[in-house]
Amino acid sequence: MCGIVGHVGQSSSVPYLLKGLTNLEYRGYDSAGVALWNHGFVIEKVVGVVAPLTTTLLPLEATTGIGHTRWATHGIANHSNAHPHTSVDGRIVLVHNGTIENYNELAREYDITDLLQSDTDTEVVASVLDRLVTKTGSMTQAIQELMHQLHGSFALVIMDSLNPGTLYAVKHRSPLLIGIQADQHVVVSDASALADSFTEFYVLEDYEYAVITATSALVYDKQGQQVHKQRFIPYQRSMDRSLGVYQHYMQKEIEEQPVVMRRLIKEWQMDDEIQAHLTQAARIVIIASGTSYHAGLVGKYLLETMLQKPVDVLLGSEFAYFPPIQVEQSLYIFLSQSGETMDSIRALERLQTSEAVTISLTNAEHSTLARLTDYHVYLHAGVEVAVASTKAYTAQIACLALLANAVSRSMNINVELANVALAMEDVISRSAVIQTLVRSSMNDQRSSFFIGRGVDYALAQEAALKLKEVSYIQTEGFAAAELKHGTIALMEEHTPVIAIITDERASLTRSNILEVQARKARGIVLSSEQVAQPTDDFVVAAVHPLLQSLVMAIPLQYIAYFAALERGHDIDKPRNLAKSVTVE
Repeated sequence: MCGIVGHVGQSSSVPYLLKGLTNLEYRGYDSAGVALWNHGFVIEKVVGVVAPLTTTLLPLEATTGIGHTRWATHGIANHSNAHPHTSVDGRIVLVHNGTIENYNELAREYDITDLLQSDTDTEVVASVLDRLVTKTGSMTQAIQELMHQLHGSFALVIMDSLNPGTLYAVKHRSPLLIGIQADQHVVVSDASALADSFTEFYVLEDYEYAVITATSALVYDKQGQQVHKQRFIPYQRSMDRSLGVYQHYMQKEIEEQPVVMRRLIKEWQMDDEIQAHLTQAARIVIIASGTSYHAGLVGKYLLETMLQKPVDVLLGSEFAYFPPIQVEQSLYIFLSQSGETMDSIRALERLQTSEAVTISLTNAEHSTLARLTDYHVYLHAGVEVAVASTKAYTAQIACLALLANAVSRSMNINVELANVALAMEDVISRSAVIQTLVRSSMNDQRSSFFIGRGVDYALAQEAALKLKEVSYIQTEGFAAAELKHGTIALMEEHTPVIAIITDERASLTRSNILEVQARKARGIVLSSEQVAQPTDDFVVAAVHPLLQSLVMAIPLQYIAYFAALERGHDIDKPRNLAKSVTVE
């Protein structure tokens, strides 16, 4: 989702801003812009990709600046709506992540509605701040007043024309971090923006604000009392950002999954207290969104089988506003690739007044969910650049299996994950077979279906999400028998219906394929070795039955990748999507 980079130092800001914005492109965006101080504000914006900014910005000299990649929440993608935004009086320029729920009310209260040049909530924030600075005579007092007036989520980085060598930053519910060096500082929404240039960061907590110059970064709480922050070093692997021999990051990340399994074998750790809570829990609730929700559905199968405890999987967006009745001794597990998913954070807020025990599994060690839950487990997936998640999905499933096995001792899990890595590599070596299958069955199709039973139904839902995300083919994942209850009416000649069969209990799915073939649809079967038949279209190697979904995920991800490749889409940056969904 939207990305922020700010820089103030004794050297040029431009290279840092451009590098940071480029590194944040993976989050998804529709426009970008930069504001520099060069004897006045210099603002450059583009609709579309960051690259054109390089030509206009590199010749400029400035030691203070802010930049932004925008994913639209208010107003279409155009030059006026792109960030940074300037107050109506011209004194303030700022960038903003998040959404302000009461921006219309504020615009009316401060009598600026007719003066606005954009359709955004952000321009309103800039103008309200300008008025508050004029009223109080102090930027820090104005920021303290502003944060109490804004309803919603915000991460703001601010420049003031009357104090041009200083950046101001404030946040609530949207992440913001400060990178530290002796003669320069940066403010970013994601440490990966400049983690290879700045090795130490502060994390701003909700309703904290910072005053940042080249040589200092002072943080204050909402009462204006200075807060002494603990620094951290972000976990980054430089190789993760190199495409190498790959055409797309999605392909690279699909093929990195065997490495992720081996990394988990080597590096995964779990607090002993988590094991105790898993043992004592009467009920486990997994809360997640999107792909992480689908990982949770597979996790339900794993945890219930291995722990013999009831497991519910709930969407963060539903739990936040329609929570179920809480049961004593419930353990809540939050799944998120970024750890910044706003729907899950809001769900967590509902639990913080209770005695519930919370655990987060994220791919970002110092993310909001990691900090706010009682315990955190790191996924070890490495940086995931493609918007469509692949390796974080399988890492989540593997980590849930590791959690459960720590209690149940159902298997020698290190050996079994090593077998999974080998089976994944076998699928990767035969990816050309999947590409041929996609080319022959999907190129001219407007819709398709994935079906399965049990854990295969959970896989079908994630497979459908991947295909629609990157290929834009209308796709749904169904419990196989449910096709007969209405959806079979949509079957047309050659419609692809992809059956997933990894469990002998799911053999009835073959009957469902015969049913759709009788309606002239194209039946495609993906199976695992132990239940395969000679006519199946693709077979994956057998591994431990509880871990078979990890291997089957690979051909399903390839189907999405190759379908998008054949259609010529921007695979790593699908339209309208964002990597980290930090708004509700």
